[in-house]
Amino acid sequence: MFEGFLRSAIGAERMPWGWLINDERFPRLYDLNCAFVTDGNPSLGDIESVLLPALRRTNVAHEHIQMLDAFPRLIADIEERGDRVGWDTWMVHEADLPDIDTSEVIEITGFDDDFWAAERAALAAFEIKGEGELEDMIAYEHLLAADGKRWFAVKRDGRYASMAALLNFGKVSHVDNVVTVEEFRGQGLASAVVARATQEAAGTTVTLFTDASKGAASLYERLGFVDRGSIPSLLRPLG
Repeated sequence: MFEGFLRSAIGAERMPWGWLINDERFPRLYDLNCAFVTDGNPSLGDIESVLLPALRRTNVAHEHIQMLDAFPRLIADIEERGDRVGWDTWMVHEADLPDIDTSEVIEITGFDDDFWAAERAALAAFEIKGEGELEDMIAYEHLLAADGKRWFAVKRDGRYASMAALLNFGKVSHVDNVVTVEEFRGQGLASAVVARATQEAAGTTVTLFTDASKGAASLYERLGFVDRGSIPSLLRPLG
């Protein structure tokens, strides 16, 4: 499912255990400078022998290892070293959407200053808080917008109250960056924007990731998404 995306990524190099991703344009974005483990039974040493030199060449501040599945040897090595493994829930849309009112949802077609200000605030809500990281992420989002990434939103009082984005990778679509401004939560706006994005992705396999520790999976389950397993990862400052 992810092979097409990985092959198209800038700086993606195939490894025996998966992919090394090293995008020199955005050294402060750990998702674009990481190891993506998909195959075999690698050790932490197998991965770091390639990953750490690449990160240091481009002055990346964090070591990031993502896994497509739970790799017991790698997870054991990480935990034995004293690092924490994070877990995201991978969800796939497999059931019919319930009857949700999406009449307020608009597709954003003009990426003006108001939109980018709202997107910056949304990214900060996803714990991208360093100013440098935000600048790199906004620059990257500009590239994705030019390449076809779509956003859907509900506006209240002239403000962006809730947003969700949609990326397409051929037969697979991915719902991303779902956020609702705090004062508008509890009104069903997140359900509406995710439902609209899912409708727009009809004919593809629709996926999303959610932080397993934050309890958002129940919202997506109500929209017909099914838990397909937990995806582990490592993120730590690069000493």
